[in-house]
Amino acid sequence: AVVSTQSGHYGRDEKNHKEGVAHFLEKLSFSRTRNYESPEQMVAALEPYGGMYESLHFKDVAVFIVSCLPDGLDTATEILSQTLLHSDFSSDDIEAARESIACEIEMFKMGADQEPIVTDLVHAAAYNNNTLGYHKICPVSTLPYIQKSDLDNYCKSNYLPSRMALVGVGVDHEALVRSAQKHFPTILNEG
Repeated sequence: AVVSTQSGHYGRDEKNHKEGVAHFLEKLSFSRTRNYESPEQMVAALEPYGGMYESLHFKDVAVFIVSCLPDGLDTATEILSQTLLHSDFSSDDIEAARESIACEIEMFKMGADQEPIVTDLVHAAAYNNNTLGYHKICPVSTLPYIQKSDLDNYCKSNYLPSRMALVGVGVDHEALVRSAQKHFPTILNEG
């Protein structure tokens, strides 16, 4: 069974936020939440169901995926809900993300896979003054300045019901609906 959310947002939604916030959120996916103090707790919750999670981030969309045996559907849906609606980033988490991004940037400078940099530059040239021209990789100029409030504001502005789709593959539809009603109640009740 696979349960995922696809959210129509990412770097191109940084127009009203510090550039690079989405890159931080990519690094912080499936970290500390209201119900889980660490990624290891999420892994432990999924372990009985043979579960795993991952997130994929592109220029204009982010996909959060939890795969598990069908009897782990409710746990998988809860973990997605926690990740999207109840993240609680600690200062340590944010600093670890900042260090990871700084290392990634340094690797690019040393000649590591240049495709992301080239893609960013091509999009910036092709879509000048358009959100598709925003960088996927956090700029060095904003890297030291992104704070918890920036991340929280981005999530509140972009992780919205009207911008998400909850999808299940290999699961009973009614069971997925019940689990969504339980773990995404604000999403289902958005006017």
